[in-house]
Amino acid sequence: MPPPAGEFLALLNDADRQDLETIGRRQTAERGDVLLARGEVGDRVLVVETGRVKVSVTTSSGREVVLTFRGPGSLMGDQSLVDESGGFGTFLLFGHDWATPAATKHSFDLFAQYVMPHFTGQLERPAASCDWVTGSGGEFVNRAIGAITKAITDYADEQQATS
Repeated sequence: MPPPAGEFLALLNDADRQDLETIGRRQTAERGDVLLARGEVGDRVLVVETGRVKVSVTTSSGREVVLTFRGPGSLMGDQSLVDESGGFGTFLLFGHDWATPAATKHSFDLFAQYVMPHFTGQLERPAASCDWVTGSGGEFVNRAIGAITKAITDYADEQQATS
């Protein structure tokens, strides 16, 4: 069965696919196996031949966030290994023209805002803050109510003093 149109394997001609078979090595994975882990040295790329692969990250509180599922024909791994740039790597994202340009742009904006910070480490402090708020047992809400009440009272006092 040929890979879906637009996926990496579908973009290869027969000669390129044969070259990939020659230099690559097959790896079988079972459900739950970790194929690539965040933080490990990117020393390989993976091409999914059959089955589905879940791409996820784990938050600082230990919660798993599923980013996507990839199927047959998908290329996964460190982009610098593919283009030999020697860079730190790139998160590889395939775009499909299945939505309007505005909806696609919105999807990419959401991806940049909510997904990519997991890979750049930008969400560590906000995630720790979120963990503290949700684990504070109401302390945060009580502090927020106190601060809002004080601001309202201070404003009322200022208004009364100037009238």
